[in-house]
Amino acid sequence: LDVSAKKTLLGRPGAASGVSLDNLKTATPWILKAAGVEYLLDQVERSGGANALHIATHFSNLIKVSDRVTVRHSAGGWCAGWRGRRCWPLPPR
Repeated sequence: LDVSAKKTLLGRPGAASGVSLDNLKTATPWILKAAGVEYLLDQVERSGGANALHIATHFSNLIKVSDRVTVRHSAGGWCAGWRGRRCWPLPPR
């Protein structure tokens, strides 16, 4: 299955904003919201944490408005530091 065209679309500037907006809509199915959370996590890792604060703020909103526990746990788990991820990069010691 060739997904290179999809990767190109998701790598475009503004794609993360579109995913964030879709995640907050009540009409978006929970499985797409969960996939959106994973996509945003990937964006944080690829950017080296450059957009982590913006995405952490989105996850905070998603925790409040999502009607599915699965989506709330995915977003909240990352912000709480589960799975070795943090909401912002720590300064070097």
